[in-house]
Amino acid sequence: MRQACWLAAMVVGMAVAARAESFSVVQVTDMNRDVTFQVVTSAELKDLKKQMDAEDKFFQKAKDLVAKDWAARIAAERKANDKNAPKTPAFPGSQLRERVMSVMPRSYMKKDDADKAVQALEERAARSSELKQELEKKNAKGGKTTNHEKELAVSEAASLLKAKIEELTKAAPAAPAAGGAQ
Repeated sequence: MRQACWLAAMVVGMAVAARAESFSVVQVTDMNRDVTFQVVTSAELKDLKKQMDAEDKFFQKAKDLVAKDWAARIAAERKANDKNAPKTPAFPGSQLRERVMSVMPRSYMKKDDADKAVQALEERAARSSELKQELEKKNAKGGKTTNHEKELAVSEAASLLKAKIEELTKAAPAAPAAGGAQ
């Protein structure tokens, strides 16, 4: 009886220790709707969730600030009235989304197995994006330049938004400390 209890305790202990070293596959969709896959440990997953929560907290404020700066840039262009300068399109706020993270339901005990799963997911995503691009090429009729300009505006707005979110998240921990000292 003691041996059975001892053996059961060892098995449970090994399962807990092994579970702590498990790897998860995470899919992250960024503001441009680009999808990436990552292999993370449970500690890295917690850190990533905290980072995503902080970004979600400041997303709308950062988006408003970037849109305001974008509008000021357009107003400056109109004021300069330079006919040869490229025109800045309107801020593509409706096309920018918060980053989204989803954890794949299966966890892996070996990093190699998780890496293989990520590779398979990336290959599948690459195939589907190639098919999507082929469909867009077939359906495009002369509107390619406007789509390209819109894509550039979205990527520029996303990079400005990422920078503003980082700025706000770094300033956030300092703000309560400064407010408490006064």
